[in-house]
This record gives sequence, C-alpha cells and structure tokens, in this order.
Amino acid sequence: MSSTPPGRPHIAYNAASPHLLGYTWCDDGCGTPETWKRQAIESSGTLDQEFKPAAPLSCKEQGWFNAVPTLALDPQGNPRIARLCALGRVHHCRGLWGRVCYNQRRETHSRKEGTMEYRRLGRSGLKVAPICLGSMQFGWTADEEQSFRIMDAYADAGGNFIDTADIYSAWIPGNPGGVSEEIIGRWLKRRGDRHMHVVATKVQGRMWPGPNGAGLSRGHIMKAVDDSLRRLQTDYIDLYQTHWPDYETPQEETMHALDDLVRAGKVRYIGCSNEPAGRLTKAMWISEREGLSRFVSLQPPYSMVKRANFERENQAVCQDFGIGVIPYSPLQGGFLTGKYRRGATPDSVRAEGLKKFMTERNYDLIEALERIGQARGATVTQVALAWTLAQPAITSPIIGANSVEQLNDILGTLSVALTPEELKTIDDASEWKSQEI
Repeated sequence: MSSTPPGRPHIAYNAASPHLLGYTWCDDGCGTPETWKRQAIESSGTLDQEFKPAAPLSCKEQGWFNAVPTLALDPQGNPRIARLCALGRVHHCRGLWGRVCYNQRRETHSRKEGTMEYRRLGRSGLKVAPICLGSMQFGWTADEEQSFRIMDAYADAGGNFIDTADIYSAWIPGNPGGVSEEIIGRWLKRRGDRHMHVVATKVQGRMWPGPNGAGLSRGHIMKAVDDSLRRLQTDYIDLYQTHWPDYETPQEETMHALDDLVRAGKVRYIGCSNEPAGRLTKAMWISEREGLSRFVSLQPPYSMVKRANFERENQAVCQDFGIGVIPYSPLQGGFLTGKYRRGATPDSVRAEGLKKFMTERNYDLIEALERIGQARGATVTQVALAWTLAQPAITSPIIGANSVEQLNDILGTLSVALTPEELKTIDDASEWKSQEI
C-alpha cells in the first residue's frame, strides 16, 4: 500500500455487500489514507483488488447515515458491531461504535437559514427531516391558531416530519384525546399538500371505556387506526407506532395486526416507542420469521442527561437491525435549554419533575454547552440538539415548540456542526458508564 492507514488493519464483513472488506479505523478526520483494499469474502481470503480514489475524501464528507451493520474486531480483538462507509473503512469514531457514514446522495431543501438535509428512516426508503416536529402541545399549551403558525413555519423551512399520538392530550381536563390529531388534520386539509408530509402517530393509550379501550390487541388497533385516520382527515398514515409495550397481548398478535394495516394501505410504515431491547428484538424476529412488515423506527426517551437507558442495549439493537431512532425529550423537558442554571431554577410547571437532573455534574455540563455555544454563536438548545444529531443511530430527534420563535431556535441547530473536540467535551461531561461502577 502506498500509505499506511491509522491503526492496525481490521477485517469487517458487511452483511448486505459480502464483497466489501474494510481495513482501517475512522478517527473522525477518518485518516483519509490514500489506498484502501477490497477483498472478496471467499474461503481463500485472497486479495481481490486494490484501488486508489481520485481524491481522498473523509467519511464526514460522505455524510452520516444509517448503513447496514457490520461485524468487526475492535482494537482489543473483540467482535463488535460497526459500520462500513462507501470507501470501505470500518467506523469507530471517538470511541463510539456505530458511527454511520456511506456515500449516498442526499436530497436538499434550500431555505434562508441554510439547507435541510433529509435522512432515511432506518433501512426504509422513507426520507424525513433531521428535526421531527412534536405536537403534544397542540391543543394544550399552543391553541389551534398558534399550532397552525408553527406547522406552517416548519413546513416552509423544509420540515416534513410531524409526530403525534391518538392520546394527545387526554391528561388535560376537558381534553378527550385526539385533539392534536384533529388540529393536524385540519392543517393538512387547509394546505392541500398531504403527500408532502410524513405524518406519524401512535396507538396504545386509552381512547374509549371498557376492557379493549386501550392496548395493542387486534381489536383495539383496528378501531384506533380508523379513528386516527378520521381525525387526521387522511386515508393513510405514514408511520404508525406502538406507544408503549402491552404485556397482556402476544407480540405476534400485534405484529400481524400492524402488517394487515400495511397490506390494506391504511399505514405505510410501522414503528414502536418505549420498547425494551428484548421485546424489540423479539418483534424483529417475529417479522422475519412470519414474513411481516418490520419496525422501521424506535422512539425512545434520550438526552445527554439520560443516555444510559438507550445506549446500554437498544442502541446496538437498532444498529444491528437498521432501525431508525427518533428520540423524544432530547432537551429533557427544557432542562437543556439554558434556562436551568446553578442556583437559579425558573418558575416552571416542569421544574418539580426535573429536580433529579439538578446535580452539580449536570450543571457543569450545561456550562460546557454554554461555552461551546458562545464560541460559535449558538444557543444552548442548538448545541444540545446538535450533539443528539451526531450520535450513532439517531435519525431525527422529536422536539415540540410553543411558538415560531422557539421553532426557529430549534431549526437553527441544522447550521451547527460540532467539531470532534466539542463532541468529545460533551461526551466526557455526560458519559454514564463510570457513574455506574
């Protein structure tokens, strides 16, 4: 080879393209060695060809994507899940397995603030905006007129991904549930461009009295989807998600019911929310074994002050099965917006529920986010969301807004690309493994 790649060589096997063999580690700059090797995976294991790209390209220049998982050896010789980029490099960025990149053309939507870059949702062909607009506040803290303004501003900026649930927001006195869906439905009808939007909703919560008014049984799902379609004023739902696990209903029953909805054309893709790793893995096995539609997405709670639950198990499952991750609460209920500081708690209805996060360590983290933001003219919110977008397996964090001003601050995240040093600073300040020892 004309140039020595950084680190010792490692063999990697890509399940989707068995003729691709990666030889070197990515260290975020990716090293960009001049020569890589490809090798057919054959019993002889002989070198198939050696090639040299016209110009060295870093994997970051190729863009981060949810590529097919790869088995690779880590520096200690242990098998791990990794990724291969189009240049055949094994990716092990900043010590995190599963950093994703490969050479795929990205469609863009130009806007005044910059460029909206769409991402594939898991292994599906569905392309969604990197920021998903949450709608739990519609009909609650944002009335219908304000909700319309927020959705208009989001769509005008190139956003195409809106998440809701049939139960939103039944916990509010006088709200029967379904109000958020109804507001979105009236907005879609007014705009007249339903095909331009990816509408995601969820099922499981209690929507009517009686023993079958909640859950993931076939009976509940079949009625609930028709009710959601009526409220949304549409004849299909782009992404239909299970909201929580239903431990009383066999997963086989749920997966068959969801598959029937896809075959009937009422639903185009299915996903899940709040599923533990074991149940998620079982659901994927059921789909594969019985030839059913598979989950393309997982919606877990995830933020830099609540990393362990997702990163401990579900992250690897999602990477292994090619499941897109659309986390909710990436700002942890407003704690990571800069409003909460050491010795200064805002007067907020959410403050009581956030007390467990008000630790010296987390205040140090917020101060680090503020320093990074000040150095690059970004808000704490934008830095926190930029970190989330840079994490392995993450497709599109879900974040709601009560005003167009809040939305613009959120969308400003898309112009913030954190450096490897900044990402490492945040990783070190928020890592959780050492705290469990």
